[in-house]
Amino acid sequence: MTISASRLALAALLLLFAGCMAEPQGYTQQDLQARCLMTGGVWHPNALRDGFCEYQSPGFL
Repeated sequence: MTISASRLALAALLLLFAGCMAEPQGYTQQDLQARCLMTGGVWHPNALRDGFCEYQSPGFL
């Protein structure tokens, strides 16, 4: 019993797509902002970029 090359290629392609569907989504800007504020940072929203978190250096209190 042999498997044809086209069926083998189709099975490999289906496995590849099945693996890609399980990829988790990235963090939203609200998630990043909440994490920044919970860890003691200051969130700076920006119109050109999504925003960034800033932490104060321990030596400059």
